[in-house]
Amino acid sequence: FVNLPNFKLLDITRGFEKVREGIWQPGDELNADFFQWLDSGDGRRACAWLHYWDPHRPYAYRTWEYLGKESPQASRPPLLFNETLFGKGDLGVGRVEGHYAGRKADRSKPIFVPGSPGRERLLTADDDRFLVDRYDGGVEYLDRWLGDLVSGLRQRGLLDDTILVITSDHGETFTERDDEWFCHDPHLTEEVARIPCLIRFPRGEHGGKRVSS
Repeated sequence: FVNLPNFKLLDITRGFEKVREGIWQPGDELNADFFQWLDSGDGRRACAWLHYWDPHRPYAYRTWEYLGKESPQASRPPLLFNETLFGKGDLGVGRVEGHYAGRKADRSKPIFVPGSPGRERLLTADDDRFLVDRYDGGVEYLDRWLGDLVSGLRQRGLLDDTILVITSDHGETFTERDDEWFCHDPHLTEEVARIPCLIRFPRGEHGGKRVSS
């Protein structure tokens, strides 16, 4: 279950009997597709890979408009590569790659900020906090649908016959380093390389064990 168009180009989907694409699909829709496939009988004994996109930049674009409302689906903004669509006074970073260290970002130069006097200014500590909070919102959104995934497997009586692995391809650097901010490339820093790897064995065997290596 993939939601990035470059997966097939990179041949990452090789070996899977079925590939379902939902480009830029949010976690709730991805889960719905997965459970539809599972309930069809195809997935009763299978290996499935679900790729979630939600914490990725633009940070928290799904939670920004509707976090806390009763029906998230009712007001989800479209995924467009324009950070200014995701809230009044938003910052001109998130999809503006020129402001990332990978493109030689320079914090001494002003950036475009919609709604600000002159519409360009330097980033402040409050702006940094705002972006970190937005990222946390995306993580919260993903956590909600990972919980839904676990609950759905449990309700179907499959959780204790399943090895569940949750991991990531990279972390994110914010303001920890002068030469790299709001990005995850191109350097192998601790913030980028230290990723989660959570494994739940059938019936919770080895539960709570940590492997430091």
